[in-house]
Amino acid sequence: MTGPCSERRRHSDANLAPGTGRPIRMLQRTGVPTAAAELLLSWMRAKVDDLCEEREALRKSGASLTGRS
Repeated sequence: MTGPCSERRRHSDANLAPGTGRPIRMLQRTGVPTAAAELLLSWMRAKVDDLCEEREALRKSGASLTGRS
């Protein structure tokens, strides 16, 4: 499997994914401490991974991905 979901899984929370430095710096400029910014990005990454897994499960079950209710 390729794409953003599989790419994201390669990176652990201990080692932030490449490219996360810029968002962390942006959060720091607004007054968010580094630890909080890293925690937020870690939570967001986990949420995206969960959504990717849900999407893959829906694809395997043959459910339509358009139109949520």
